[in-house]
Formats: sequence, structure tokens, C-alpha cells
Amino acid sequence: MKLSLPLIFVLAASPLAAQNVQFSGQLDQPNNVISWGVTSSIGTINVSPSTFKMGGTMDFLLDSANSPFQSGTLNGSLIYTSPSTLYGEVPNPLPFLPPLAEFEIKNLEMSLSAPTCAVDPNTGDFTAIATVTVTKGIFEMTGLLGNSTESLAGVTGVPTSIAGVVSQNGNIISLWSDLTMSLTYSDPGSGISVVVTFAGDVEAFVLASEANSMHIDVPYGLTPGATSVIEFSNATPNSTVFLAGSGSGRGVFSVPSLGVDLGMRNPRHAATASADMNGNGGFSLFAPTSMSGISVLLQAIQNGKVSNVAGTYIE
Repeated sequence: MKLSLPLIFVLAASPLAAQNVQFSGQLDQPNNVISWGVTSSIGTINVSPSTFKMGGTMDFLLDSANSPFQSGTLNGSLIYTSPSTLYGEVPNPLPFLPPLAEFEIKNLEMSLSAPTCAVDPNTGDFTAIATVTVTKGIFEMTGLLGNSTESLAGVTGVPTSIAGVVSQNGNIISLWSDLTMSLTYSDPGSGISVVVTFAGDVEAFVLASEANSMHIDVPYGLTPGATSVIEFSNATPNSTVFLAGSGSGRGVFSVPSLGVDLGMRNPRHAATASADMNGNGGFSLFAPTSMSGISVLLQAIQNGKVSNVAGTYIE
């Protein structure tokens, strides 16, 4: 099986400035409508539904807590499709027979990243390069041409360029971009290949007053039986920070003793660390071999504070 997933996103124009203000934005799921289509090596594919909505979170660094902005970096996100299952069908040339193939893309979750690029301080326009990494998802194909089930976790797209705008209206900072994305699947048994394309506009919002939010950076592809470092920033200085983890997916879990809600179901205590005088530090996270092949969510937590929810997978 061969997979590729190009996607685009990010920021540009004018000299680059230091990136030091962390934001964690919420995607405008009701209005982020994405259309999609599929082509294949054996003919037309019908898709259902024809559009879906894109939700989740997007983390980014800007050079200032308020506009005008001159540069930015995309440093993590947890993006998912709604509905969570997308369908496709290769119809049989003989209409009274079953489809040649049917497929489902289930529970797709992705993270976006992009290096520092410039923002026009007058208009907020940007053009940049971004890379998407799939952290969770399943591709299933059934039908007369054979059956297969493959995990999409670990698929990394080709860095691609897009354009957008970052702007501020009162206390609200918005980040908008057009989005182009494609997923290629080649089945080694049947030789059938399909190319799934997504296209639309996405927008994320965050309050300027929530600048310098706590943030974790998670490596993609944790090695089973080994220890990885999960770095965090903007915690309360000289404090204890906990890392929560879950293999049960997104959700809401209340922690009354700390006065916060986690963005995952059935969380477990994964690690503990101490923040330095600047609120930075790192967790040492051991990935058991028994969890190989599982996608996981991670989130830092302390009294009155939570970080972004980050997705990754255990190889």
C-alpha cells in the first residue's frame, strides 16, 4: 500500500520576526465546509456525503499578542472530519451487480505544522508552506475486487504552499486559509489506486487575551518499548505539571480538583514533570510495546491550566 497526503497551510510577506506568543485556536467547525471527490484507476467513484465539516484546534505562534503581526509559525493542531466516516463507491458497469469496490475513511485526525513565515503587517496576508501528518485514521476497502484495512497513522503529506489572512477584531484573532489536500491509496493486492481530494476554506479563532497558552510539542511515531520526550511551555513557573494520555479518543473529562476539563475520554496519568522558572520543561514518556499500533492523545495539565490536545501514534 502506498499513501501520500499533501496539504497546505500557513503565513507570509515582509521580514521575519521572533515567534514567542503562543495561541491555541478553535476551528470554526460549522462554517469550515470542505468538498471532496475521488478518482481511481478503474473509473468513476461516487462519494457520500459530498461535503464535510472540519473541526478541532490549531496552535500557532505569532510575533505579538496583538496586531499588527509580522510573522507566524504553525506548531500543532488536532483536526478531524465531521462526519467521522466518509464513503466512496466504484459502481459496477453492470448496474444489477454489486459495486466493484466500496471504501470508508474512518476517524481521520491530522496535525499541521509549518516553519516561520512572514505576515504583511498592513493586510495580514500570508503565503507559506505547511505539512500535514495523519495521527489517526483507518482506510477500509471491500467489494468484488478484494478487501483491505490499513491504518493511516503516520502518513505525512508533501509540503505545499497556500495563502491566507491573519487578522484581529477587538479581542478576537482569526486565522483563515484556503485548503487543498489529497490522499492517494494503492492496493498492493488488486493494483487499484484511488486519489481522494479535499478542497475548501478553514478558519480558526482565539481570544487575544488567551495569549501564551500552555503548549506541548509531541513527536509523531512514538517507539514502542522506548522513552520519548514531550516538551511543554508556558506552564506556571516552578510548578508541577502532569501529562494525561488516552487511547479512547476525543471527548470531555472533568478534573474538579484542578478546576479544568481535559479534551479526551478515559484519560490516564502518563507522566509528571517540573516547570522551570520560565514555565518550560519536558515529560519522559515510556510507550509500552503492548500499545504498538494505537493512536493516542496527550495533554498537559496543572491547577487551573491545560495545554493543547496533541495526537500521535505508537509505531
